[in-house]
Amino acid sequence: MQISQSVLDFFTAVLQDESLREQFAAALGSQDTPTILNLAKAKGYDFTANELRQGLKHIHNILPNPLEIENLAVREYRCTRNASYSHDCIGHDDLTARQGYYIQASSAEEAWEKMAARFPEETKEGFTVQEWEGFDVVIEEVKRDC
Repeated sequence: MQISQSVLDFFTAVLQDESLREQFAAALGSQDTPTILNLAKAKGYDFTANELRQGLKHIHNILPNPLEIENLAVREYRCTRNASYSHDCIGHDDLTARQGYYIQASSAEEAWEKMAARFPEETKEGFTVQEWEGFDVVIEEVKRDC
């Protein structure tokens, strides 16, 4: 599918100009093709509604769906409760001995907020949040001679 150079140049301009991007997004959201064409003309780009549709279809076909894009920004965080445990165990007052919670979030702050929602009574003591790099675990079966 061949896309008009004028359409590609307009899309580039939309990405580079915040005001134009907002106007374009609003018109695209309401499926207002005439407004998009007028925005393009005002910036010196001339193309037809059909060329615009072809360009939008092409962009839609090459981009991942929004959920995949959203997941690119999500990271895994290991979050540990700072408050001492109320029961006697290995991690009672030793944070390094605790397993922690593995939280999917887009930032450390969001991970902290998720922990605060789980343990609202412990927000004063807070939580230790570390960005976590996952790793592959190989499970091997060990057999004993009986």
